[in-house]
Amino acid sequence: SKLFAFFCLAVAVYSLGYGLELRASSLESMLRWNALKYIGLPFIPAFWLLLAVYYTNREKYLNYFIKAFIFALSAAIIIFRYTNQWHHLYYTSVEAKTDLIFPVLYVGKGPLYVVYGAYLTFSVIAASYFYYKQYRSSYGMFKAQCKIMLFASIPPWLTFFMNFFNVSPYAIDWGPFVGSISCILFFVGMFKYEFL
Repeated sequence: SKLFAFFCLAVAVYSLGYGLELRASSLESMLRWNALKYIGLPFIPAFWLLLAVYYTNREKYLNYFIKAFIFALSAAIIIFRYTNQWHHLYYTSVEAKTDLIFPVLYVGKGPLYVVYGAYLTFSVIAASYFYYKQYRSSYGMFKAQCKIMLFASIPPWLTFFMNFFNVSPYAIDWGPFVGSISCILFFVGMFKYEFL
């Protein structure tokens, strides 16, 4: 499925950018790699939601304008992040924290960051709802598929809130790690049970 491939690509870019961000030792290089991860990060909610819509046969909820809005919002988040130095509405502050196990980029979250959080939350809740409804009304292998997809949807959302409220252990964004696991679970659900 192209949707699944694009979802995995978005997670991969996000993970690559964050991995390089963790290896950086200066604030300037951390921000450079942080910008790279934002090429993929804003599209994760879009593909997450669309995967759920198409694989639970709920295309009736979509039309051209809704799909255009979803991707326009993802593109807007990229613009918010890349223009942050002029308005500081996405990150209110940035600093390199060096008093931890290794240096990490510590950011203050602004109102436009909250917009991304609301977007992600809506996408995950809607996707989880679709999988749950399909799970309740399905039998056999398709029931197992939806159970796996539902389970895979929850942990990345929880890691986002850990990061949002600054309660993540060692100030690390665990999203790339958990997101990669979700990709594997999606793969198992779709290919092992012939979901695609």
